[in-house]
Amino acid sequence: MTSQLIIEVKMTEMSISHNDAIIRSSGIGSCVVVTMYDPVNRVGGLFHAILPQRVDYLTAKDEEEPNAKYADEAIVTMLKELQKLGANKADIRAKIIGGAEMFKNFATGAASIGSQNVESAKKKLAELQINLESEDTGGTIGRSVEFTLVNGLVTVNTKM
Repeated sequence: MTSQLIIEVKMTEMSISHNDAIIRSSGIGSCVVVTMYDPVNRVGGLFHAILPQRVDYLTAKDEEEPNAKYADEAIVTMLKELQKLGANKADIRAKIIGGAEMFKNFATGAASIGSQNVESAKKKLAELQINLESEDTGGTIGRSVEFTLVNGLVTVNTKM
């Protein structure tokens, strides 16, 4: 009997693999988790971003900074890493999880950070022409996710 590799991904982290690993992430509230999977080459990855995009005038780019802090940048990085492991961009399917409104937004008309995270991820996936297969986003409760690389199955659990 062989033991299956289980990888835990925390906020601002990313994991890419091409074996039969299971990638997990928890504590997904207003953050966004994106999975990308090439079912032909069985290569996949998951990241847990906390912000939609970098605000250049507030945060200068620091090469030491985690690649998965910002949803838009993390998608670009993950695509490059998946392709290094043999993924074909045309075969990649993405799923988005998270983007809940965990805290009451008192600014009238302003989008919550959760919805901004989801929209940023969707925009970047569309820009890169990556198929968004499904999403479990919004609401007011947290989630955890388990991504099984052997078959691309993404299981989402909600937390009340």
